[in-house]
This record gives sequence, structure tokens and C-alpha cells, in this order.
Amino acid sequence: MAMLKRQEQRWIDLRYGVLALLLAACSVVLAVLARDHDTFPLDRSVSAAARGLGSSYEPVALLFNEGDGVIAVGALVAGGGTLLARRHLHIAWIFLLAASARPLLNPLKGLIDRPRPSGDFPIVDVVYDSSFPSGHVMTAATVFGLWFVFAPYLVPRRLVLPTRVAAALATALSATSRMWAGVHWFSDTYGSVLWIGALLALLMALRPSLAHVTQGRRAPAGSSRATLVDAEEPSHPGS
Repeated sequence: MAMLKRQEQRWIDLRYGVLALLLAACSVVLAVLARDHDTFPLDRSVSAAARGLGSSYEPVALLFNEGDGVIAVGALVAGGGTLLARRHLHIAWIFLLAASARPLLNPLKGLIDRPRPSGDFPIVDVVYDSSFPSGHVMTAATVFGLWFVFAPYLVPRRLVLPTRVAAALATALSATSRMWAGVHWFSDTYGSVLWIGALLALLMALRPSLAHVTQGRRAPAGSSRATLVDAEEPSHPGS
């Protein structure tokens, strides 16, 4: 049984590592293309549909365009605090590392230097940097991506699915809000999600190593990384 657990854990680690490489490769290809092309297929139609939501969408857009920093900090503090309270220390480290690594992606804007959208439509936000990728959406994808992935550690079992749906919806609303404001194309937003997906997959691949570090000791001879990770399995109070 222990051998099967070790093999299963190694396979999971490998899958996350491969996923991180695939997402990173897709992100790089998309970034190179964005450097040479102002728009991609579907950009104009999807972005126009978002702008077509009109004034009825304005309260939501205001929340995600102007209040994104408060939302991100609140969600990170709530998630990190919950993980610490439940002693899921290695996952709390993933929250911290993801939040710390997110600003390191900001120089991508200058490297790619894609122009902001322009055309016969209103621009309701003031921006001076480049368009690809969307910083707002990268922040939303980081915070809500963490909640999506680690929902079993954060909420009772019966709330895992609703939490994941809410996290995915919040990321989609952030992307829609940036297109509604006329400052991003559709590809700026899904490009952001790809970059953050690669980051989160990498951190998931490193999760067993983080479990070793947070326990502050080396694994005893004959023990497995799976054993250390399994020691912090999700708890489901009130499930």
C-alpha cells in the first residue's frame, strides 16, 4: 500500500510538472505572436460582446476594475489565514509564493509591447502601459486560481464545488470587465490565465518538497514524500 501511494504521488507530481511545461510553452508562443500581432482571431468579436453589455454591467466592472486590489488582498488573507489555522503549512507557502511571484510577470508587458485596443468604441479606463498580458486578470487568476485548486483545504466538502464555480466566475468577470472598459483584447485576458496556470502548476509540482520544508525535518529513511503530504490531507469541518 505504501509503495502504491509513493508511485501515485510521483505520478501526480510528474503530471503537474508536464502541465506546467505545456502551459509555459503555450504562454511563450502566445506572447511571441502577440508581439507581432495587435489582435488575434475572435479578439474583436468577443471584446465587442463584452463592451455591448453596456451600463447595466458597470457596477460589476467597477468592482473588478477599481476594487481588484482589495479583493485580491482579502482573498489571499482569508485563504492563508484559514490554511494556517488548519495547519496546512505547505499550502500556505504556496499561497505566499504565488502571490510573491505574480509581480515578477509584470515586465512581460514591456517585453511584448502590444498596443492597447483602439477603434470606434469608448475607453473608460486610463492606462499607459502595454496591453498583453492583462495585469488585472493575472492577479485575479492567481488569487482565484489558488482558491479553485485548494478549495478542499479551505471549505467544507459540500462547499468545494460552489467555491470552485465562484472562483472561475470571478476570473471570467475580471476578464470581461477589462474588455468592457475597452483596454484589453480577449487574447490579453486568456494569455494572462495561461501564464498564471503555468505558475500554479509548477507550484503544485513542488508541493511535496514544500511539505518537507515546512515540517522542518528530513523524511526518515524508507518514508516517502507522499507520507509527508498525506499528513496534511484536507479537513472538512461541517461536511
